[in-house]
Amino acid sequence: MAKHVQTPTDATAAWDRPRATLRASVTSPATALTRGAPLLLAAAYLVMGYLHYAPGLAFDSSPEDYRGWSFPAFKYTDLIWLYLRDGLANRPLPYVDYALEYPPLTGLLSYLLSLAPGIEANFALTYLVLALCGLGTIAALHRVPGANPWFYAAAPALLFYTGYQWDPAAIAVTALGLVAYARGNDRWGTVAMTAAVWFKLFPIVWVGAAVVDRVRERRYRAAVEIIAIFAALSAAINVPLALANWEGWRFFFDWNRTRPADSGFWVFLQHLSIADATRLSLLLAAAGAVGLSLIALQSRRPVLLPLGATVLIWWLLVNKTFTTHLVLWVFLAIAVLRPPVLLWAALVALDITAFQLGNYLNVPIVDEFKGSLLIPLGWRYLYDPLQLLRAAPMLFAIAWAADRRFLDRAGSEWLVARGRLLRRDPPNQDVRTGTRAPMPRPFLAGAMVLVVAAAIPPAAWAAATLSGKEVRGYGYAETTVVRQRQPTFSGVVPDGFHTVALHLRPAVPVRWSVQPVADNTYETQVPVALPPGTYQVSLNGNEVSEFVVADGEPGAGETGPRPTLRGQVAAGTDRVRFSLSPPVELQWTSAVDTEDRDYTTTVPVQLDPGIYSLYIGGFLARRFVITQDAT
Repeated sequence: MAKHVQTPTDATAAWDRPRATLRASVTSPATALTRGAPLLLAAAYLVMGYLHYAPGLAFDSSPEDYRGWSFPAFKYTDLIWLYLRDGLANRPLPYVDYALEYPPLTGLLSYLLSLAPGIEANFALTYLVLALCGLGTIAALHRVPGANPWFYAAAPALLFYTGYQWDPAAIAVTALGLVAYARGNDRWGTVAMTAAVWFKLFPIVWVGAAVVDRVRERRYRAAVEIIAIFAALSAAINVPLALANWEGWRFFFDWNRTRPADSGFWVFLQHLSIADATRLSLLLAAAGAVGLSLIALQSRRPVLLPLGATVLIWWLLVNKTFTTHLVLWVFLAIAVLRPPVLLWAALVALDITAFQLGNYLNVPIVDEFKGSLLIPLGWRYLYDPLQLLRAAPMLFAIAWAADRRFLDRAGSEWLVARGRLLRRDPPNQDVRTGTRAPMPRPFLAGAMVLVVAAAIPPAAWAAATLSGKEVRGYGYAETTVVRQRQPTFSGVVPDGFHTVALHLRPAVPVRWSVQPVADNTYETQVPVALPPGTYQVSLNGNEVSEFVVADGEPGAGETGPRPTLRGQVAAGTDRVRFSLSPPVELQWTSAVDTEDRDYTTTVPVQLDPGIYSLYIGGFLARRFVITQDAT
């Protein structure tokens, strides 16, 4: 494809500087110093990050041992835990030998790095690769017109998250794709972006932005070629894995689809089922992409870079989950957009606070912290409000970029002019104010789409509140304290219900006990319905047998979801205690009093101390904490 260079409309704008000027500036000593400074700062962050996470290598006996140390120490990293959890020392093939919650190229990278001899070498090599990716991202941003590498290099997020998860690899490949697109090379840009997508899905926003920009330029053949390259390479990456192990390949998609909504404004919408939250999240992301694209189509200069960045921030804002390490993507988008430095500083301050709180509030994963009442209070009064506060600078960045990067301030000047007219001030005669040249209809349509999309979450919250659903407060506002291992709950349901379906999260071991009969035999039915899978049966602490729960009608050697266990114990045994592994999310039903429309239910198995969520009919009904002194 021939390279396309568009004549700048503003010769002073950094976005449209000719490439020859950029190449000439590379040879300047002052420019060389300017380029080296952010790399040096980032390198210092990266060294501190390695020293922060490396002590966890001493706790390599089991994944539980590592998590038990790392969360209270605020030094948890997925890189060490996944190595232990997935047995990477044995070099299994991801997606084929075990399921992995990351896209295919991340699995390939983790497999290649697992060839290192031992966990110490694996972590050191992995961190080195991710650190080089971080430095490569900064070097690439120097070559992206209008970008400010300092906004990425100076963020302490490099220290926190480079050794936390795999995202720096995807971000580095994304940055290379941005360089290729900025130089007018659509083919290599799309190749790089496709690879980045299958490290982490977020870079797909720039593939879409490239198509929109080519349509804006009426280069329809180029737009089709971008789509074709992306589709062909995506098929080449994914089809072999899907054919090798369909369930292993699709696990990444299923895992993200079934994750609960727990971030940002979603803490106000926890009455939604997971399926409804997933659909609404996708709807909001798509609506924002459409709205921003309609606005970008009005631009008089290339919009590929800023459109992808603004859609990325919007996507992260409305995504149903925003784990703290994803802020690296926000800083990448901010570096591309180059908004006011105060906005960057606000994001840095929020991220530092969220990282520390997030580490603290994850300690219930460790047994000795499971019954702590401070954890739900911290979620209620600190972490959830902080996530809502993070939305403000992200929304401002989107609005600022739409006005400055797409419309050359025409949007803000048009709004100012409208305000003057409403106040009956003398109209500004400058055509750019919009008093004589109204904003184009596609711009107004795009702005309306964004406004409606942004209004959906508060509207859903208001509707649920008016209908009496349990949505009051933040994520853990309805938390109650329970001092029984098998708590009992009651409630009222609408007319027409004869039973209610209950669902408890997180997964727990299924444990119960019975008394043997006179001849030392026992017969008991599993107290809850089990999902399909293979289960180990332990009797009084000793593994004795296993069974397979069928997915559908039981076949040979399989059983239904509530099998009956029979056997004999030694004489004098007064109690038979059963335990099943692996843990499961409990599901059971309770009868409803049709006259009073109420129900009373007891959790069918004993629970360990910890924090639990009880869903009724797919909706969050309550959260409760079982304390350490529970009987």
